[in-house]
Amino acid sequence: MRRVLASLLAVFFIGAASATVRVVSLNLCTDSMLFELADHQQIASVSYLSRDSNLSPHARRAAALPVNYGGIEEILLSRPDLVITGSNTSLYSAALARDRGLQVAIFDPASTLEGYWKNLQRLADLLGHRERASNLIKAMQTRLQALPEPDTNHPRHVLIYLPNGYSPGRGTLPDDLIRLSHGHNAAETSFPGQHTISLEALLITQTLDLIVFASHQSPTASLARQHLEHPAFGAMPRVKRLEVLQQTMTCGGAVNLIAIEAINAALRQ
Repeated sequence: MRRVLASLLAVFFIGAASATVRVVSLNLCTDSMLFELADHQQIASVSYLSRDSNLSPHARRAAALPVNYGGIEEILLSRPDLVITGSNTSLYSAALARDRGLQVAIFDPASTLEGYWKNLQRLADLLGHRERASNLIKAMQTRLQALPEPDTNHPRHVLIYLPNGYSPGRGTLPDDLIRLSHGHNAAETSFPGQHTISLEALLITQTLDLIVFASHQSPTASLARQHLEHPAFGAMPRVKRLEVLQQTMTCGGAVNLIAIEAINAALRQ
């Protein structure tokens, strides 16, 4: 009887420990994974960027939570059990948190959905939510497998065109989203080696089928976005144009499927 009771108590305390792990996230993309997996009471704070609806699909939920700016003082005041961040964000604060005995997990930015899934599973193990991660990944894979290929005899070339003329090339998450939508990234095929593409270069290319713009919800004008509304785009009648929310391409997440499915639909029209 004592052994049975001890076993039951052990299971109870293991479950309670996993349910009460309190986490501070210092990075927009680790914020996103945390929102997809954690219970509300497990989130001690997230980065201030998570309240920006242009970057984060979880901005409304983030508005009801404490936010941080990556400082060690903020981390310690939150009294977390775990600190998570990206390998490109707040590493100094993460090191100080580790020096003070806190558990710290650092994630590399996901440049593919496969990479995002690996990060998600790793975080799920730390939070005790492995089943949630597995279910989310399976649901995403099911939707990806259902995407039809464009009915065409030639590759469909897609360019994601961002503020300041930046177009993400190979080794980036947007590049993988294009591939999963059954398109070819024109940043590699038509403009190899270029990270910034001028409007003039766009106008003379003959191999472009679709331009994807990242829509922005800010009411204020921006010089970085001004060229995206240039009337010269009207001189490209054979090139389709598509707007998707910037938040669907910023970090790995279930929200990426919105961009993938939109690009796939535009290529099939």
